[in-house]
Amino acid sequence: VVVDGAGLAVVDPELQAVTANVSDAHATTTPTRADQRGAVMRGSFARTRRRSVDLSWVCASVSRRDSSASLTGRGDDRTIRSTTRRVTRHCIRGDSVVTMKRVFASLLVSVCTAAGLSAVAAPAGALTKDPVVIVAGTFAGQGLASVYYAPLAARLRADGYQAFIFGLPESGLGDARDAAAALNTFVDGVRAQTGSAKVDLVGHSQGGMVSRYYIKYLGGASEVDSLVNLAAVNYGTAVANLAKLLGLGNCIGIVSCQQMSIGSSFLADLNAGDDTIGNVSYTNFGTVFDAVIVPYTNSFLANDGNNTNVTVQSPCWLRYVDHVTIPLDGTVYSGIQDALAHRAISLNCFAL
Repeated sequence: VVVDGAGLAVVDPELQAVTANVSDAHATTTPTRADQRGAVMRGSFARTRRRSVDLSWVCASVSRRDSSASLTGRGDDRTIRSTTRRVTRHCIRGDSVVTMKRVFASLLVSVCTAAGLSAVAAPAGALTKDPVVIVAGTFAGQGLASVYYAPLAARLRADGYQAFIFGLPESGLGDARDAAAALNTFVDGVRAQTGSAKVDLVGHSQGGMVSRYYIKYLGGASEVDSLVNLAAVNYGTAVANLAKLLGLGNCIGIVSCQQMSIGSSFLADLNAGDDTIGNVSYTNFGTVFDAVIVPYTNSFLANDGNNTNVTVQSPCWLRYVDHVTIPLDGTVYSGIQDALAHRAISLNCFAL
């Protein structure tokens, strides 16, 4: 719809039916000056003749198979009604161009809604980029994960990605193999929803370990394009061994803690052979200030040609980021952008 000072021109083919059946009794070839002072609608369609319409009272009829927007006017009272499977009569009382702009905008919204068009468009470029699944870390079940990782998801959406958040079952305290199976199901749902053959994964802490298990054993190698790990538990952490050192047993019976311990049978199995399974691009970010992954280099993987390890403080030696805040850090996100785009990692040390 194009609106100018003289009136309102209809150019949308969906609305052609509203003006095509306008009664000839209300059409004039030479509008009076009084008519011009009221709201003026001009119907302009390709391959049709131009028609001038007196808007002191205009009525038109249109029928839709499933639903339609009914615009009725009684004096200054104008409402939009949704109707189903019937012919509606459209009457517009023309008082001013401003009123016509407001009423016609409402009609457009109704027509689009009736046609099933979404009011919220997908991010720019979302149809050409892999959807991204953020895989949460320990203690982050779906509820907490949806809140804590929301800023990271918002950054991704602003860059044109469709972003999804996967919270760990049992808040990440159960068997990581079960979490990987749940991630597999979640990714299948994302792929079905978006129509994408593959997804990208961003795994934080235990989320990186769970993602690798899914890729290696549950078919993820053919469903994942890139895995970006943030302080992931790739080779275990001495913190997970702390309870045993204090004489409190093996991780106080928490299964995932046992699996994340340095030298666990779970990690020995996960890391046997090639660290970076399949034709997947792997990128691992670590920070010297990580007090959870100890030593922090245990978040890295062996470079088998499709892997990149990045210590945040190597280029950005003044940047403070720890295990908990790494998914929220702007400098780390600049590296995530590069990794997802398959570019060489070049951190922006001053990013917010």
